[in-house]
This record gives sequence, C-alpha cells and structure tokens, in this order.
Amino acid sequence: MFQSGDRVRFRYTGDFAEIIEDHLDGSYTVWLEADREESIAFYDDIVPEANFSGVEQSEFIKKHKKKKPQKPVKKLSTEEMFYTKEEIDRIEKKTAQPSSGLSQLHKPKEEEEEEFDSYEEEPVYHIPKITETKPTNSGLYLAFVQQAPAVYTIYLVNDSPNSIGFDFKLYLNQNLHQDLKHTITPHLFFPIGSLEHAQLNDAPVVEFSSRSINLQKNIKIKYTKFIKTEKEVPLMGLTANLYTLLEGKTTFVSKPKDLQSYTQDHVKEKGTVYNPLVEEQLHNHVMKKAHFNPEIDLHAEKLLSNPKKYRPKEIFEFQMQALEDFLQHALELNIEEVFIIHGLGTGKLRTSVEQALRRNKHVKEFKNEYIAKYGFGATHVWFT
Repeated sequence: MFQSGDRVRFRYTGDFAEIIEDHLDGSYTVWLEADREESIAFYDDIVPEANFSGVEQSEFIKKHKKKKPQKPVKKLSTEEMFYTKEEIDRIEKKTAQPSSGLSQLHKPKEEEEEEFDSYEEEPVYHIPKITETKPTNSGLYLAFVQQAPAVYTIYLVNDSPNSIGFDFKLYLNQNLHQDLKHTITPHLFFPIGSLEHAQLNDAPVVEFSSRSINLQKNIKIKYTKFIKTEKEVPLMGLTANLYTLLEGKTTFVSKPKDLQSYTQDHVKEKGTVYNPLVEEQLHNHVMKKAHFNPEIDLHAEKLLSNPKKYRPKEIFEFQMQALEDFLQHALELNIEEVFIIHGLGTGKLRTSVEQALRRNKHVKEFKNEYIAKYGFGATHVWFT
C-alpha cells in the first residue's frame, strides 16, 4: 500500500507521480508531474519509484503481440554433404546449367530472406493530446480516453454552466470495482476511473447518479457497441469513446419550501393583512440567509488578530467555540450544507472537527474528500 507523499511510477507508461490520497479501495489520487494535474491511479498500475526497472507491457499487449517468425535452419544440399567447396566450384565450372542443389547453394541473399520481409513491427502507440476548447453548454458526458496501451482513462466532462454533485460506480461481473462521490464545477473535466481493454469482456456497467439534477444512468458497456462510440469530446479537443449522460442545459430539482415560506404564500393567497413585525422578521431572515457565508476557516490567523498572544490550548478552544457558533447559526437559517476549513497539518484539528460533527444530531452527513477549491483541507457537511 502507498501513503500520501510517496513517489511512484506507472508500470506501462513510466510516468512520474506523487500519491495525494489513498481511497482505501485499491485506488489513489495522484499528482502527475508531466501533465501537472491530478488523476486516478490503481494499485496494480503503479510501483515505488525506487523499484521501477523499466516500462512493462500489459497482459493484453503480451497476449496479442505478434511474434516474429523464426528463421528456419538451412539444411545442407546433397553436393555439400559429399563434396568439399573446392570440388563443388570445379563441378560448377564444367556444368553449363547448375544442378538444383547447387542453385540453392548460391541463392541470392535477397531471395532467401524475402519470406520474412512481410513481418510487420508492432506500431508505436501515441498518447492523445488534450487541448482545451471553448465551452458550448452541450451537456454532461463520460469519455473513455486511451492514454496508455490497452488502458482507458474515464473522464467526466461537464460542459454546462452548473456545478453538479454526482455518484459514480463501475461494476465488473456484477462486482463493484470503482466508486467515487464528488462534485464537478462548470466547464470542467477530470478523470474519475479507468478501464483496461481486456476488462471489456467482464460485463462492465457504469452507474451514474446526481440528486441535484434528478439523473440516474446505467450504462452497459458492450465491446461491439463501444468501438462505435468514437466522437469529438467537448472541452477536451480530442476524439474518444463518448457516452452522453445529459444533453443540453442542466435543470435542478426545486427544493421544498420550509414551513415559514409555505405559510406566507398561503396567507397571501387568502388576502390576509400582514403584521408589519412578522414581515420585518421574515425580511431580516431572508437577508441574513442571503448574506450567510457557507464556509468557516478555523486557522488561528483567521480567527484571532494576534494568535501569538495565546497558548495552543487557548487557540484550540477559540477554534472549537467558533465551530459551534457557526453550526448553530447555519441551523437557525435553515442552511443545507457548509464547508469547514481545517487544513492538513498534524490532523488534530480535523479529528476534533469530526468528533464535534458526530455529536451534533442535526448533522446528516460529512466527508473529508478532495474539493477543487480547498484540496483535502476541508470537510463538507450536510444537515438533516
């Protein structure tokens, strides 16, 4: 197993990378040095940098690679078996038409090796180059890009003006092989999985869902249809095997109104005269919610004007109190989700944040995962 910070190389391409996060399912988030971007790597595809001895070939390539035919061992002719070279030369001079055996003996080199000229060397594999193109708001896609021999990197392409939370699962022979829950921002693409060419025989199925846009897609990937799906990929500027998840603009599911909004709407329908005090309270509530910042940064320099004046224990108490006040304020305004920035550091603050969230009965779910804006230094929280 690899740990964060370990330097590795890809078995089949030789690319350098650094481990960012272990997903504990045999997959890792890595930083590709050559491309200067993050990607997904799997345990079987990478080796420690110190153990790398050279680029390997995948099992699929080894199985299908053409073998060069062996050149047959030339047998001695009858003349060569019973005469010396001098005697053969003497016979040749006296004979107007050389015997079939002698003609074979002096067969031109070009004619001898002609049968081997048809051997075709294995073609050199060229990695497709990604060139970002302008967004067109055409929809949401899965692109299978062959970025290594017999291996496809699965990209999620969001060519829409909205951020979309999603849940991605890849099954092989009805067993869960890869799983990722994440959010993709507008007009962005990034890798979410990989599939070896040989695994096309393992009945691969992709399950993709998004509650925010009420989307549920089950894609059965069959080889005969897969090879016919090559299209131009939006935003990426290359051709790949492309599956459409959603065409056109995304439509978000409307959220149910809270009790107060529902009551106000019905009061208006009946023509009841409003209480000015109630109206003012409602207005203040709406304004507070509109101006509420759904994130809190718990770093000491963000909370205190001069952190050096305080001992570590006092700073920690300030941080936990600020967290409690922030969560309470969010609940009072019916906020559905927030972000808590705690950084990486030694992990003590993150652990304390998680303990506080577990004790809060109003917290439905929380995750410390990679988020484009915060990296791995923040926890995403959803309320009931």
